[in-house]
Amino acid sequence: MSRLTLAQGDDWSGIYVDGQLVTEGHSIRTLEVVEICIEHKVTVAEGKLVDIPWLNEQGSLPQREEEVVWE
Repeated sequence: MSRLTLAQGDDWSGIYVDGQLVTEGHSIRTLEVVEICIEHKVTVAEGKLVDIPWLNEQGSLPQREEEVVWE
């Protein structure tokens, strides 16, 4: 059983599963999200907003969710 976090900021999104970045980009296909949920046996999901100025400075999301600066 895993926890999925959808991180969103401006036009950038990323998916973390159990705190590790699985994918990121300008868009994430719905089918990709479903496949990730099935593969990782996701039982809990949440969406969070990333701090936009921080994200723009970083250029991409970090590999570990704990390093994200949230809004």
